[in-house]
Amino acid sequence: MLGASLYFLFDIFHSDSTFSPVKKSKKSEFNEVAQPLTSPHQINIKNIEQNYRILLTKKIESIIYINIIIPEIILAISLVLLFSFFNIPLGFSTLIVAYTTAFLGYSFPFLSQKWKEFDKTLITAAKDLGATTKIIWKTLIFPMFQDTFYSIAFLVFIITFDDYVFAYFCGNSETLTLPLYILLSLRMGISPELKVLILLFFIFSLLFGIAYLSRINSKRNPCDD
Repeated sequence: MLGASLYFLFDIFHSDSTFSPVKKSKKSEFNEVAQPLTSPHQINIKNIEQNYRILLTKKIESIIYINIIIPEIILAISLVLLFSFFNIPLGFSTLIVAYTTAFLGYSFPFLSQKWKEFDKTLITAAKDLGATTKIIWKTLIFPMFQDTFYSIAFLVFIITFDDYVFAYFCGNSETLTLPLYILLSLRMGISPELKVLILLFFIFSLLFGIAYLSRINSKRNPCDD
């Protein structure tokens, strides 16, 4: 299995079709930035700043998506080395930073796509009507992004629920998460408390699955009043 995985990765990274879109995007990004400079018309500073903002946004997005490709254990060890370099003691704060860094790539696509679909003129209209930033967030942005926030929170909760790599490397003895507690308990034998905990998790997952399927069926077959 390991040999097949290594052969698959070797074939991907040595394929010309893998990095051809990256090369094309690099050329297009350079043309977007250099186009106002080579234009025979008068140089528009505003267009140049906009092109550089687009280029910077693409660079930041590529950095955010890197943590999806990197294995969790490598990312966890890298964070531990970073914390030790700055003499940051391991604890709850480092564990939060580790989870945020690791799962930012899973949540960013949802927010980015929702923000692209969002009508920015609504914010301008709200400001023209005298709305403050707090009111805009409370009455406009949060209601529009509410489903996206809930989806991201639920997705990250599911992913982190069975993750113990970051809890093992980036935490200490006082920050014992539930997956790490279950792992350590299994090494010493299944206790009665662990059996009850597993049973509760199973019942909760079963009830949640039934409720989710019933909601989908109700949307597909709405009842006539």
